[in-house]
Amino acid sequence: MKGLAVLFTIMLGVLLFSGPVQAWDPAGATGLANSSTGDVQLQSPPALPKVDLEITINDKQQRPWYVNPVWLAIGGLGFVVAIVLVVMAVRGGGTTVVRG
Repeated sequence: MKGLAVLFTIMLGVLLFSGPVQAWDPAGATGLANSSTGDVQLQSPPALPKVDLEITINDKQQRPWYVNPVWLAIGGLGFVVAIVLVVMAVRGGGTTVVRG
């Protein structure tokens, strides 16, 4: 355990006292570094093409609620439970006789 703490301390020291780190640019801009001062000049990325997008929310092609798969599944489960209750009622609930 002591060796692991020493290893992490050494790694932290190397990370803290190493030279400057170049930043990663998520936008994809390319950087030109000046080696003497370490300054980075960023170039702007090329312009993206303009996209026309139309979204319609009030669509008139909706199904009735009873055709929705969720309600069909709920109805199917209710039907199965009803059949199980009928089968249990028809079979009757025999009594348990304990003889001693």
